Amino acid sequence: MKKFAAASISSIAAALMLLAGAPALAQSTPAAAPAVAAAATEPAKPIEPAVAAAVKELFVAMNYRSLMASGMQQMSNNLPVMMRNSMEAGINANPQLGPQDKQVAIVKAEARLPAVVKALQEFLADPKLVDEMMSEIAPLYAANFSVAEIKQLSVFYRSPLGAKMLALSPKLMSEGMQIGQRVVARRMAPLMQQLQAAEQAGKAEQATPAGKVEK
Repeated sequence: MKKFAAASISSIAAALMLLAGAPALAQSTPAAAPAVAAAATEPAKPIEPAVAAAVKELFVAMNYRSLMASGMQQMSNNLPVMMRNSMEAGINANPQLGPQDKQVAIVKAEARLPAVVKALQEFLADPKLVDEMMSEIAPLYAANFSVAEIKQLSVFYRSPLGAKMLALSPKLMSEGMQIGQRVVARRMAPLMQQLQAAEQAGKAEQATPAGKVEK
């Protein structure tokens, strides 16, 4: 169960990064998105007062705090299903477990699931998490946009289309995560079978004496 919880935590961390950068990424070209993601891994740097003021105004125009809080609430609501799917996919894809063993493992994991979900939901509900993310995200905008561009973004997010995009962002992120999990879970079992076959072929090759060719 620990590895499934760890996988879910990694998924949540990735989702938070996407949620935090979603509006900016939506304004970026596909080539610019990796650069934004890479910048997110760097320590936050101090920004000039004029830039800080522009970013602060942008966050107000974006209703950024509410957007983040709403997105986290969506993730929190989806946690039980997300973790259950992850747990079941991992167990069912384990080639070392037979059908009965898989059923036993799923029952045991189900018993522990509520406690893990509760801990993760409490983590997402901490208001300090949003404060810290906003503090760390501000330099990211400053590093990738000029003051003039930040002001243009503020104008866009105050427009009807900008407001609609912001309103739909949590829903799009949440449903996008669920789609991604379904696709990965669907492909997991064939991948595990392929890896198992390759491993068995490697063992058979090692067991064959050198110079001897099996007929």
